[in-house]
Amino acid sequence: ELSSPIKGSSRYAAEFSARGPTDTKGRSFYQLDLHRRLFRYPCSYLILSPQFDALPAPVAQYIRTEMTSLLNGKKELPSSIRLDQEQRKAIRDMLIELKPNWLALTNHQKTQQDQGDGK
Repeated sequence: ELSSPIKGSSRYAAEFSARGPTDTKGRSFYQLDLHRRLFRYPCSYLILSPQFDALPAPVAQYIRTEMTSLLNGKKELPSSIRLDQEQRKAIRDMLIELKPNWLALTNHQKTQQDQGDGK
C-alpha cells in the first residue's frame, strides 16, 4: 500500500492503463491506482505475457496452483498482502477471462495431484 498518492503525468497513467487487454467489465491488470497502491488489481500484467507462457511447465503450474489457492481463500495471504474478498474475486475472474487456459491448466494440475495422492 502507498503512504501517499503518486503524482505525475496523468497522460502517462492513462496511456499505460489503456495498454492491456480488458475483460468484459472493462478491468485490466494494466490499470493504475496511484492512490492506495500502484496497480488497481495487484496482479502483474506480465502474467498475460508470452514470457509467462514460456515458463517451464512445473514452474507455471506451481504459480497457477499457489495463486488459485490464495485467491480462493484456501491458503492464507502473507500479511504484507491485503486483498478483500471482492478484490480476490476480481483478480480470479480476470485471470479466467483474460488468460483462457488459466482454469483448465490449474484444474489439470489439481487432477494430477489428486491422482498421485490416490484420490
